[in-house]
Amino acid sequence: MRGRTPRVALGAGVVVLLASFLLKAWQRGCVSQLTGEPAVNDLLIGLDGEALSCAKLTAWLRKSGDIEHDQQVAAIEVVPGSERRWPQSHSAKLNLSLASGAEDVEHIGGGNGERLLFLKKVLVTEAKLESLPALRRDLASNGNEVRFYEEFRDILSQRGLPLIKAIHVDSRLSFLDQNLDAAATDEVALRGSGALFLLESAEGYYQASPLSAKQAKTTLKLLANFHAAAWEDEELLVRAANRLHPLAGYWTMQQRGREEMGRMAENWKGYVAAFAALRPELFARPGIAELAQRIERLAVWVSEELSTLPGQPFATLVHGDYKAMNIFLREDLKETESQRFSPSPAYPSAESDALLIDFQWTGVGFGMSDVAMHLSHSVAVDALRDGGERSLVQGYHQELLAAIGTSRAAAYTTEIAWRHYCLAVVDYARMVLGCFFVNASPQVFAARAQQENVGLCYRDVEASFHFVERVDRSLRAIEEEALSS
Repeated sequence: MRGRTPRVALGAGVVVLLASFLLKAWQRGCVSQLTGEPAVNDLLIGLDGEALSCAKLTAWLRKSGDIEHDQQVAAIEVVPGSERRWPQSHSAKLNLSLASGAEDVEHIGGGNGERLLFLKKVLVTEAKLESLPALRRDLASNGNEVRFYEEFRDILSQRGLPLIKAIHVDSRLSFLDQNLDAAATDEVALRGSGALFLLESAEGYYQASPLSAKQAKTTLKLLANFHAAAWEDEELLVRAANRLHPLAGYWTMQQRGREEMGRMAENWKGYVAAFAALRPELFARPGIAELAQRIERLAVWVSEELSTLPGQPFATLVHGDYKAMNIFLREDLKETESQRFSPSPAYPSAESDALLIDFQWTGVGFGMSDVAMHLSHSVAVDALRDGGERSLVQGYHQELLAAIGTSRAAAYTTEIAWRHYCLAVVDYARMVLGCFFVNASPQVFAARAQQENVGLCYRDVEASFHFVERVDRSLRAIEEEALSS
C-alpha cells in the first residue's frame, strides 16, 4: 500500500463543502494533479470563453478515434517549458492523463495512460495593431490553415504524406469569407475572431535552423513528396484555389502588393551603405548597386509567370512558408552521436524522416516557389557554396520526378525547373528587400542571429551576401527574356 497523508478529522459540513468543490472542479476538468486548485492558464480557455475541460477534451478525442469510448481525460497539464507566446498566438504541449471507467478523484494522475498533444490558440484581442489590412491578412491565413486541416489534410495523408493529425479544430473566422470589404475595416470584428488547433505532438522529432546540406536534402525530399501528391491534379487544385489561397505564399504580389515594393530602393540603398565595406568586391560588380531597381523592373512580369491556374502544366499544391521552423526532423537522424535520440516508450520510433506543419499560406502554385524560399531562408551558407545550391535544387527535382512517376515526369525538364527556380528567387527577393531589409545593418543582424524563425538571409551577414549573389545571378538568367517579352 502506498503511503498516505495522515487523515485530519473534519466536521460533516466541511466534508460536504470540500466534496462539492472537488466534484465541481472535476466536472470542469481543471483539477491540478498536486494541489486540487482550479487551473488558470488562459491557453486552456476556448474561443467561446469556456474552459477546455476534461469532459470537452474527452469528447474530442473520442470523436477523432484517438481514445476508446471507455477512456476519459482525467487531468490536463501544460507541459512546463513548452509554452510559446507570439503577438497573435499562444501555444504549448498538453500532457493528458487518461483513465478508464469511473476513477476516484483521489487517483487523478495515476490512471491507465498519458497522451501528449499540441494546442495552438490564435486570438488577437490584445495584439498590437499595425494596420487593419495586415491584421485581416494574418487572420485570413489562420482561416486557410483551418480549412487545410478540415478539407485537405486527410486526402494528402491517404496519398502517403506524413502530416500531423488534427484532433480538433475550431474557429471564429467565417465573417472574413462573407464580407471581405467590411472585414478589412471593422477592427471590432477582427479582434473578436480567432482559431484553435488541437494537434498530435511531434514526439521523436526536433527542429533546427540553419539546416546543413544533409538536413536540407531531407527537407527537400519531403517537399518533393508534398508537391508530387497534388501534381497536376486539376480536381484537387480547383478545390484548393477556391478553399485555400489561389496563389500560395505570404510574399506574393497579391498578398504584399506594391507598397512594400516601393520601399525596396530606399532599403537597398541603406543596406549597401551599411554592408559594402565588408565585401567591397561584391558591391563593385556591375548591376549590384541597381539590384532593387532591377527587381522592381521585372516584378510584375515575374509574378505573372509564377501565377498558375489549377489546370495548367506543373501546377501543384505549394506550402507557402517552407522554413526550417515549419519542419520537424527525426531525432535519431541527428548528425552527431552526442545529439542522438533515445526513443520514449510512448513513442518507440518516429516513422517519417521529417514532418511538415503550418499551412497558413498553402495554396496553388509552382513547387519551385517553396524551394527558392527554403534555400534562402533556412539553409546554411556552407551547404550552398561551391555548387551546393544547384546540387540541392537538382536533388529536389530528381525526388519530385521519382515521386510523380515517369509517365508524367518527362515534361518537367531540368531547364523548365531551373527557370521556375530563378523566377521564384527574384519573386522572394522582392519581399526581402521591400520588408526584411528595413534598417538592415551588421548590428541589427547580430541582434537577430539566434532567432531561428527569422530568415537566415536577413540575420546572418555571410548568408545575406550569398543571397545577393543568388538574386543577381537569377536576374541575369531571366532579364533578357523578361525585357523582350
